[in-house]
Amino acid sequence: MLSRQLRLHFHLFPPKASEYAPWLVADVLLLDVVLKNEAVSRAELGRRVQEFQPLVVLRPDGYLALALSGRELQCVGPVGVQDGAYRAGSFEVGTFYRKDETDNWQPVSVPGSVVAR
Repeated sequence: MLSRQLRLHFHLFPPKASEYAPWLVADVLLLDVVLKNEAVSRAELGRRVQEFQPLVVLRPDGYLALALSGRELQCVGPVGVQDGAYRAGSFEVGTFYRKDETDNWQPVSVPGSVVAR
């Protein structure tokens, strides 16, 4: 299956910090396709991608970045191992976040995915 091959290729070439957020979105989408083991139309894939539009992700360098573009929003701080995960403060590397009604960042489930995060 092509999606499985693409994921393997992705993991052979880790992204630069500026590419991490879009790379993670692509990896999550590919993993979802692999696990569901069914074809996904271009229109459906486009819809799924847009679900990531309002989200940010903590990069391994300690910056929150827009999920789709990878643009840096703010430096959260240095990343270190805390409670068995790579974290900067209360943020975890590779976790998606969205601002709530009080303008605080909250972790969110990966949009439209069978992948538990």
